Amino acid sequence: MKYLLFTNPVGGWFPSMTDDKLLALNMFRTHLANFKSEFKEQLPDAIDLVDVLEETLTEKRDVLAGEAAVHRPGVYQWHEAFNKGKDSGEVRHTMNLAPLDLEKYDLIHINGCGADVDLLPQVKEALRGSSVPVIFNLDYAIENWQQGFAKVDGFFKSLLMADFIFAVEPGQQALLNYCLREVLRPRREKVNVPVIPHPCDVKRISVNIVPKEQRLDRIIICFHRYDKHIYIPAVVNWDLEAYHPKLPSKAIRVPVYMANIFGATGLPMHIHFFDGFITGKSWPFWIYELAHSTIGFEYYSIHSHSRFPEEAACLGIPCVGTNYSYSIRTLHPYTSHSQLDFYGMRRSLQRLMGDEEFYTKCQSYALEHVQQLDHEPSKMKLLFELNRWLVQEGKA
Repeated sequence: MKYLLFTNPVGGWFPSMTDDKLLALNMFRTHLANFKSEFKEQLPDAIDLVDVLEETLTEKRDVLAGEAAVHRPGVYQWHEAFNKGKDSGEVRHTMNLAPLDLEKYDLIHINGCGADVDLLPQVKEALRGSSVPVIFNLDYAIENWQQGFAKVDGFFKSLLMADFIFAVEPGQQALLNYCLREVLRPRREKVNVPVIPHPCDVKRISVNIVPKEQRLDRIIICFHRYDKHIYIPAVVNWDLEAYHPKLPSKAIRVPVYMANIFGATGLPMHIHFFDGFITGKSWPFWIYELAHSTIGFEYYSIHSHSRFPEEAACLGIPCVGTNYSYSIRTLHPYTSHSQLDFYGMRRSLQRLMGDEEFYTKCQSYALEHVQQLDHEPSKMKLLFELNRWLVQEGKA
């Protein structure tokens, strides 16, 4: 099977040399576009040369984008899930479909975000008369739709043209089902968008597990660029004391580190709230820091799949968080709390620090259940749900 993923060229977690090259290349392409617009009438001969240069840069960008995708989590892991054995998986970031032979693929996947909302109709037009299925997933938390999809009609058009639609968490599922059943396809109650989280490279991450006795007694908090909560995680963890198994008669203060792994701006001014600050320099750097921590914490006030609890689960690290995070609910259910249960979150943190049996229970559950997010199970689930949908729609 030949699989192709289209996604936004600027995305993923960690900056890298490849990302820097992509950024510089995209800036150059922007300058070329501006040049064409300004000098189209005065320098018609030069415009032909610019067109050739633009095409070359686009091809180079796609090569770089493929390199950058290898160590990125989330949607990028789909092409890794398919790129095994006799199958192949590719990533593309181009909006120029002309040079692509789309019919050579068996499955085309579009990660639906604001930048790509018009891409699906273009792909379907290029595949006119072809049986290659084009699948679509929603990239945003539903609370952020108004920021991501300026053209709601274009988004609805994409939903109607997709051969298969899936959500990465139940909040997306609920809203997509509503749109398909009531807004776009009235009285079609059989339409049911499945929840299929993006794959997690469980095997690659799990080799970095550090024995608990070798970890640092610290809590690591994940800062999210979506809702940007800093104060609430700070106060929940403020001067947190717990009875350590090695010092059962004395409560000790637990160090708390904030991790800005999204590279969002504005956070460093608040690092005085925490004992340490970790920024996303590279994938190995982040995994090393996470693996040497004892407990994870995240505070989400919007509905998200959330990858941080997955990576913690791969490393055998229990996480405390809100039930707005699908990964917290499914991988760390014993320490999942409502958004306003501040006392409960704090008690869970203290219990994980001082209760070895509870820590092991949470750790074992997370390690066992994260396996279903590995590449092969994720791929099998996607193909199963795709086939079920096509049969239901009469396209199989």
